[in-house]
Amino acid sequence: MTWSIGLHFGESVVEFVGRKAEDNDAQIVKSRAFMPQTAPDLAFSQFVAANNIEKVSHLKIVSALPLKIIEAEHGAPAAVLTTSGFENWMELSLPIKTPHFSSMPERQSFLIDREYIFGISERTNAQGHIEKILDESELEFLVAKLAMHEIKTVAVCFLHSDKNSENEKRAKAYLEKHGLKVFLSSGSAKSTNENHRFWAAALNAYVNPYFIEKMTALNEEIKKVASDDAQILWGQYKFSDVVEGLVTPLEAAFSFTNFVNENFAKTTPVLYCGLEDFIFFKPGENTCETWASPVGQVSATHSPYIKLQNQPLTKLDRGFFSELALTKDKITYDPGPVVFGRGHTLSLFDLLTYENSDVESLTGIAEKMNDRGRSRCKETLSAYARNLSEGDNISYEELTQSICENAAFSWRNEMGDDDSFILCGPLAPIVKKYFNKKPTGDSFFILNSLLQGDLK
Repeated sequence: MTWSIGLHFGESVVEFVGRKAEDNDAQIVKSRAFMPQTAPDLAFSQFVAANNIEKVSHLKIVSALPLKIIEAEHGAPAAVLTTSGFENWMELSLPIKTPHFSSMPERQSFLIDREYIFGISERTNAQGHIEKILDESELEFLVAKLAMHEIKTVAVCFLHSDKNSENEKRAKAYLEKHGLKVFLSSGSAKSTNENHRFWAAALNAYVNPYFIEKMTALNEEIKKVASDDAQILWGQYKFSDVVEGLVTPLEAAFSFTNFVNENFAKTTPVLYCGLEDFIFFKPGENTCETWASPVGQVSATHSPYIKLQNQPLTKLDRGFFSELALTKDKITYDPGPVVFGRGHTLSLFDLLTYENSDVESLTGIAEKMNDRGRSRCKETLSAYARNLSEGDNISYEELTQSICENAAFSWRNEMGDDDSFILCGPLAPIVKKYFNKKPTGDSFFILNSLLQGDLK
């Protein structure tokens, strides 16, 4: 008997749904695991072994891993070739990180090492006429330097390449002959904004080595159990095309949000409360041609969604007036929230869960909670409450309620006034009281639909 499996993973959380194929009465097996440094291949092999799966005929994967790599700054060193004179343009366009007015504003991290940005003597004018053809001899030294530093990916970002990409294509042909993986800004020709296209190519180059490494490892595990005619998909793409690099990381990055939009949010708003992301989907909006990345707007086509400001892993710290407040930074699941017993930094996840009995019913989450973590969470909150009260006797419960209500107020503002949305996802039972709404389905409600269409 073959199996049908749905797989969803992010930076540290891997989720599975599976059942015996061609059997309408087969029970759906569900599993959730926390995997530091994302090891979907290990999680997949463990799921297969735990359920004695011999063959898989259908596997559908959805993931935002490329976006997670960018947000966590876990990409690999990459090189950028650009038109001579524009070497600093991408860095100068980075958004300001400092939230308030400052005499010394700080920009977002520049993900590309300045040492690997090269100006090339080529020029195409705004009408697409090539004024200076690329001289390939300029690339000889560059190839040698990249080989010495073990740089494997290159973004080619020439001015006005959306009008005429000949110089970019010449550079790509030369670099690929020397074993480099190349991404062209003209590959995002739908955008007329040079900076959006440049960053799309640069981020693809930055993400690709780590992303392909993970996908190759996962593919090796899948091949061990895939039937001869198995259908293996990554969102709308063949998984083999993703592994072979025929689909760019940014094209693959929106498989989960596109899946939710296509299957659930066409007519009704959806609030998905995941373990890593709270995402709101609003029907009726046009396809987006750019993504609001940490480095600014990037050319990337995807279905519309709103990633809410306050996320489950949003870090809590002292605010301007020494109060405990939500920040713009996040923790990770390695070491994890305080309630898991390993972390030492409070997050919104801790406040939502440390005294919430609904946690006990959530697969993969209840097992991670422990009494030591809950006690540490209470002690830390009590210390903050004593520091704030100054004789007013504020309890840690009141402090928790105040912060959570502030987070919920922000969520509702971002979502708008429509209360007809579907509330779902692993943490939906935890936040339901802030929306006065019952969650739809279980914590795998969205993922169960990855199995649709597998029955013959």
